[in-house]
Parts: sequence; structure tokens; C-alpha cells
Amino acid sequence: AATVGGPNQGTIGMRLAGLRVVDARTGQGTDMLTAGVHALLFYVALGTFLLWAIDLLIGFARRDARLGHDLLVGLV
Repeated sequence: AATVGGPNQGTIGMRLAGLRVVDARTGQGTDMLTAGVHALLFYVALGTFLLWAIDLLIGFARRDARLGHDLLVGLV
């Protein structure tokens, strides 16, 4: 939550790849609460094979490749 919700808008790996996380509606950076919920949903999905598989299938099915936890909190 601190890395995605902070001023750099992403994890170290995201920054190395030139990526940042923004709100899908506004295009601005996200707040710490939204970033925390995003991280929580990611780790819940990762901890359960079925949820993780559904999360990935959503990403493969969408043109913009957003995963389920991205859609739930409105991040790109």
C-alpha cells in the first residue's frame, strides 16, 4: 500500500518497468486506503488457487488486461 499509494505510484519492479498505478476514472494517483485494499485483494486471490485462477482469467479475457482485483478497486 505504501508503494502503490505513495508518490512513486508503484512498486520497485513497476518503476523499473516504467509502470505506475492510477485511478481508472481520474487518471490520478491513488490514495493509501485504495492501495491497501488493492494489495489485500491481490494477496487473498494469490492465497487461494481458485480465486487466483479466476483473477488471471479475467485479465486474459479483457482487452486492457486488468485483473479482477484491479477492477474491484478501479485501478489501472
